[in-house]
Amino acid sequence: MNSILGIINLNEDENKLVELTYNRPIAAIPFAGRYRVIDFTISNMVNSGINHVFIFTRDKYRSVTDHIQTGRAWDLERKNKGIFIFNPLQNFYSNVRSSDMDIISDYLDYIYYSKEKYVVISPSYFISSINYKEMLKKHKESKADISVAYKKISTQTDEFRECDSLVIDEDGRAIDVICNKKGSKNVFMETIMMERKLFIDIINKRILGADNDLLKDTVFQLKNNLKIYTYEYKGYLARIDSVKSYYKRNIELLSEDVMNTLFSESWPVFTKAKDEPPTKYQMNAEVTNSLIASGCCIDGKIENSVVFRRVTIYPGARIKYCIAMQNSKIGENTVLEHVILDKNVIVTKGKIIKGTLDNPIIIEKNQII
Repeated sequence: MNSILGIINLNEDENKLVELTYNRPIAAIPFAGRYRVIDFTISNMVNSGINHVFIFTRDKYRSVTDHIQTGRAWDLERKNKGIFIFNPLQNFYSNVRSSDMDIISDYLDYIYYSKEKYVVISPSYFISSINYKEMLKKHKESKADISVAYKKISTQTDEFRECDSLVIDEDGRAIDVICNKKGSKNVFMETIMMERKLFIDIINKRILGADNDLLKDTVFQLKNNLKIYTYEYKGYLARIDSVKSYYKRNIELLSEDVMNTLFSESWPVFTKAKDEPPTKYQMNAEVTNSLIASGCCIDGKIENSVVFRRVTIYPGARIKYCIAMQNSKIGENTVLEHVILDKNVIVTKGKIIKGTLDNPIIIEKNQII
């Protein structure tokens, strides 16, 4: 797997997550009590033996840089190879580059001088436990020019309704990609593998004036000239691209079956350590079926909720089906149901705030209610 350069492409659609992405990209949104969304993609690469990773950001990249730092949490703090973050450049003629083809082309020299034979390009907002070793094996066996990963779903759900979908022939070849195809069963995970030299050629086509701004569109424009084969991923998959999907994917992790599908001893998910003290449960604490991170102080009732680090819940407070991010404070006798609290939110005593499963209420970062 030292023959693969991992590329994480953060050119992701945030239009349905603006309340949570005002100061951060999707990659940096807290998830599952102690992680960030990007942790899963980086961990998949590390678990697959990839030790050279490039992250291409688009904007609001400070939180990603702060979280990744030197890459030590993923054993990517290295003298040679390791992890690198590339931020979009500004030039005299335009503002920050917005398309992933432009952003990658600005740093093409780094890819050109890399030693790996292959590249794999993945987004951060698909949460999975995909094994790139297996994908490379299938790529070689099929003698593909390009391999693309997909997940076959039995029934169409709202979560994947707007995903790009692959049209696959009986030989496993991807013959087309369809946007927003209602009822489609082959969810394109936007994960692409090919030889590094071919990837450089594709980026050069953009520099020379090709029509497409997006890498995935450019790849499928070449379907008549190159062999594009598929790799079927069969594990857990979630797409974090809306408030609704973010909320539901956190809450569904309260199911032991779902949790065990995503997390396993053989495929760990790494993140930056915070070294918090254990959570303190006071006399009035009552917790049912919830994820509770370290460093909290709980003296209220929690049910079916995800609570991040250093959250304080005062006596008489009751939260149900909620997500409380880092440093939140929930006052005495407060009632919260179907609510997402961003970081550093304070809800003063006696407040009653209730959303619904399909329409959770978001209290934005640093707010006092």
